Amino acid sequence: MNKLVNIFVLLLSFICSPSIAQWVDHEKRLPDIVVAQDPWAPVEVIMYFSFSCGHCAQFHNESWDKFKKDYVDTGKVKVVLRDVALDQVGYCTSTYANMLSREDYLKFFDISMKNQTEWLKQKDQLDYFVKMAQMAGLPKVDLDQLRDDTIVSDKVLARWNEAKKKYYLDGTPGFIINGKIYNYYMKYDEFEAKVKEELNLVTKNEIKPVVVSQNSKS
Repeated sequence: MNKLVNIFVLLLSFICSPSIAQWVDHEKRLPDIVVAQDPWAPVEVIMYFSFSCGHCAQFHNESWDKFKKDYVDTGKVKVVLRDVALDQVGYCTSTYANMLSREDYLKFFDISMKNQTEWLKQKDQLDYFVKMAQMAGLPKVDLDQLRDDTIVSDKVLARWNEAKKKYYLDGTPGFIINGKIYNYYMKYDEFEAKVKEELNLVTKNEIKPVVVSQNSKS
């Protein structure tokens, strides 16, 4: 019975899911996804991550909700999300994510990270994550479109090349906290301590933060 219900829900999602918007952008860069209660928050965290990165998902599942509640939603920190790709699955998931609106991107960011272990262990990972996204009410997309795309995926590659050159990143996750580079996974206590350090520094010196994000989708 449960199997029949699941099949019905999946079929319904194919019928009811909105079609994915055509992604047209003549700019060189992908737009950043900004998560901020206050766009002038004293601390800016740029987070480089990959949808297929295990440590990125670990950070999301252990730390993201608490960090967002305590620091982002209170206006203390502005977060800039920059997805990159280190493998073919990562390129396809990033391509899909960057075809979405900001609201849908954040929804996909959350469900893909929370369910990463499940969809990455599937034999056909791409087919599974597309169905997973559709069951969550996100736009449907043809798998061939993701595999054959060059417009968005080239910009994902360009973003990663820029990060390697500018911040010397060699993997994910990578955190740029008010300009300071941390290219490794951190547990919440360590990550929070570094954010607090920057908050205390800004408060002590009464300086305005240096905003380094560009071309934001906020």
